Amino acid sequence: MLGAGKIFLSVKMMEIGGMLKRGNKKSQEIGESIENVVRLYSNDEVKFQNFINDIESEYNRASKRYNEEFYQKAGGKLGSGELKALHTEDASNRLGIDLEKMVNGLDPEGFMQFQAFVPFITDASYGKIPLTSPEDGPSFPFMMGHLRVICWYILFSVYYEDCREYLKSKINKHKWVDPSLN
Repeated sequence: MLGAGKIFLSVKMMEIGGMLKRGNKKSQEIGESIENVVRLYSNDEVKFQNFINDIESEYNRASKRYNEEFYQKAGGKLGSGELKALHTEDASNRLGIDLEKMVNGLDPEGFMQFQAFVPFITDASYGKIPLTSPEDGPSFPFMMGHLRVICWYILFSVYYEDCREYLKSKINKHKWVDPSLN
């Protein structure tokens, strides 16, 4: 039986994935990645764990890069836990990067919702937002922490082509296939 927390996260992520699939090819790839992560997360914790094992080492490299190239240049302090919200034009000027080009073609509603979901899942994984129900089981907080890492990595893939390619290769390797379709 799925608990309320796991159902909520799965439904919300599938909704965001579907919205992103309305955009250009990059947006569609990101939306498809989110949907595949949900399928793994909802249906097979072992495959999900294998997927996260592949992502975590790459996540550390990408996170360091993102923090240096985006977060700190935007005025953020590492370890503070605060988020920085800047308008695209202001961020592009501060960072010296054409953010408009990076997000051009992404479904705007899906991307905005995903950007809001990432800090939400971060707070939830640290217990700041209660999502756990008894039906979620004892592994839910642990799995939610892994889901947070994946969501951040998917966000990095918006800005870094190498992250998007790595993500696609790992999604293909660990893609969940409904056993009833075999």
